Amino acid sequence: MESLWKYGPRLNEKAQEIVLDKFDKCLYRFCRIENIKLDFFDEIESLNHSMNKFDENHLAVGVYSYKTDNKDKIVVNEIYPRIKLTKDYDIYTLAHEIGHHLAIKNFKDGTECIADHFILILAEEYLSDIERYIISISLNVYSKIDFPLPKIKRKDWKKFKKEHNL
Repeated sequence: MESLWKYGPRLNEKAQEIVLDKFDKCLYRFCRIENIKLDFFDEIESLNHSMNKFDENHLAVGVYSYKTDNKDKIVVNEIYPRIKLTKDYDIYTLAHEIGHHLAIKNFKDGTECIADHFILILAEEYLSDIERYIISISLNVYSKIDFPLPKIKRKDWKKFKKEHNL
């Protein structure tokens, strides 16, 4: 399949909006299922001040926090786990913070690298091949994984356009 850009930048932009909206809704649903609390802040500075370690040279755009017992490393406090974001957050930031949750829950690993990898895993879980194809450049950038493009055909694009009245 050739680049979707040949169909026009506006059409491609609209397709990306549709996919990102779906991904956002799926991630919200995931947070509800996992009982992850979401906090939104008006500005990046207020989000960073909420962590009691404000450093204007290193501002976080999203924060995942959790509390565990010392023995089993199981989340033990009803106010956790929690994700803090600015109200105009980027969907990939939410996916990254959920990645922290999954990495800590499944592998006891809080590194940034594995949280980034979970962006692609979440996309594979919730999005179809054509949807991942549409946002593939962003998925490569944010997940830091150079994954092969999903195999799609022209009919997949036509079906997507028809389903979404594009």
